Amino acid sequence: MVTWNSGVRGGAVAAAAVAVVAGAGSALPAAPAQAAVLCPAGPGTDTTQLAPAEACRAGADATSVAGAVSERAVSVATARGGAVAGAFGAAGGVAGAEAADGAVFSVSLGPGSVALASAPGGVGGIVVAGPGASAALGEDGVVCSGGAALAVTFVAGGSCLTLGDASFVWP
Repeated sequence: MVTWNSGVRGGAVAAAAVAVVAGAGSALPAAPAQAAVLCPAGPGTDTTQLAPAEACRAGADATSVAGAVSERAVSVATARGGAVAGAFGAAGGVAGAEAADGAVFSVSLGPGSVALASAPGGVGGIVVAGPGASAALGEDGVVCSGGAALAVTFVAGGSCLTLGDASFVWP
């Protein structure tokens, strides 16, 4: 495993996010077209959808919005305190996003992928996990492991990128 620490952010992190999403998307197994389940939650609402191969839930307080989308996966998003949360799961992944006074997004693509984002107190960020990978963001920072995974915090700083045996961490 290779670990690299740097103060580089911005363009490098954005480029890494595109690489992770593109790489994970190309590794997804082909499947018959199937409608995803959608769970939108405007201010003060809660939506749950269950289907044979997927499930989603989104909930928001009166000042927030959340949304979850699942296609052969499970996704959950909750928001409160003026927050925004979004979760997207596909092809066997699990995505979770929880925000309080911030904005978080999680994307889980492929079998065995787990993307979890929790943003208490105004912290925001995005996590993306490809097949067999995990990405997480929370009070204690970011964690990336497994195959292709990315976690980026918008406010608190700190990002990680894992591409198989190579792991990169920005403080």
